Amino acid sequence: MKQPLGLSRCDGLAAALLWAATVAVFAAGAGRLGFYYDDGEWMISMPAVRLAGLWPLLAEYIPGRNLFPLWQYLLYGMVGGDPAGHLTALHLFQSVLDGLVVAGFFLLLRLLLLPGPAALLAAGLFGFWPIHGETHFWHTSLGANMLPVLFTIAFALTSAAAVRRRATPGWAWWLLDALAFLGALFTYDQVALVLLGMLVLRLALALRERWDRHWLFAAAHLLYLAVLAFWVKVRMAPRSSPPLSTGAWRLLLANIPATISDTFGRLWLRQLAPLLQRATLGDWALALLVASALTGLAVWLLWRQPPPDAASGRRPLPDTASERLALPDTASERLPLPDTAGRRLPIPDTASERLAIPDTASERLPLPDTAGRRLPIPDTAGR
Repeated sequence: MKQPLGLSRCDGLAAALLWAATVAVFAAGAGRLGFYYDDGEWMISMPAVRLAGLWPLLAEYIPGRNLFPLWQYLLYGMVGGDPAGHLTALHLFQSVLDGLVVAGFFLLLRLLLLPGPAALLAAGLFGFWPIHGETHFWHTSLGANMLPVLFTIAFALTSAAAVRRRATPGWAWWLLDALAFLGALFTYDQVALVLLGMLVLRLALALRERWDRHWLFAAAHLLYLAVLAFWVKVRMAPRSSPPLSTGAWRLLLANIPATISDTFGRLWLRQLAPLLQRATLGDWALALLVASALTGLAVWLLWRQPPPDAASGRRPLPDTASERLALPDTASERLPLPDTAGRRLPIPDTASERLAIPDTASERLPLPDTAGRRLPIPDTAGR
């Protein structure tokens, strides 16, 4: 059964399975995990912060990343302000949040009209591709990586929903959209260009296609762009660490080949080698189970998909020349040719009937002259 945005129950089932698989994989070793060096500073200083002192901490933190301490405060508050004594609980929560990111990515692909099987496999690769393991096990990366990506996916989901409806949404959509935008932008800065691209794209679509109340949609986007301009200004402030400067654009070009190598190149193989050496038989069994489940669900979704013509209610196009040239077989499919008396005209069966020339004088068409008589044929040879 299709939902208002075009998602089905199978999509919800696939998203739930992706979430469960992600939690199962990354929470399996939660009891054996510790913390990184960068976590130590936060684990020591943040429990001493009280609610009254939270706002000054957010205001004094790195401009443009002001929400980052808030997530650390809430994360440690969930375990009673004793993060060092509840490392397993922190890793379990991080796995749950990781699963939400993967499930949200799958739903985004479906809203972008990617077929279910392809979206499921792409989300599986997104969740389990072996790269940057600290994203899953490093507590500080929850605010630096996972939450900005989750907020960005939420902003992409609201954007895709608006584009699908081709209309200015209601207040609930605006609330979710604004929270996702602000949460992504002011938590960490690696998603700023992605947010700007989505803003420009959906605004251009609304103006070009003239959505219902598109002027309201455009006016609200002026506020979004003003907030983004303010963010750029504070990130370029001298006290920003690291400050956003023109040198960052030159580093961006240099980082592109390094990112490709980190993802599936030489650096990726170098980082993966020690992990493969330490992998146990149980690790391989869990990986095989998750991969088999996701692949099996993708195959099942592909098998149960109706053909495109069946889904649209149209008759399939004929494949052979004989089918394309075949005459209708049933009387209901024939197009009758009515005569003046309201009866069907018989279709001649033989070539002689189809080519027959009228035999009676009443069927011939005479050529009248102006006096109602036949015109004589002049004899030019005798004149």
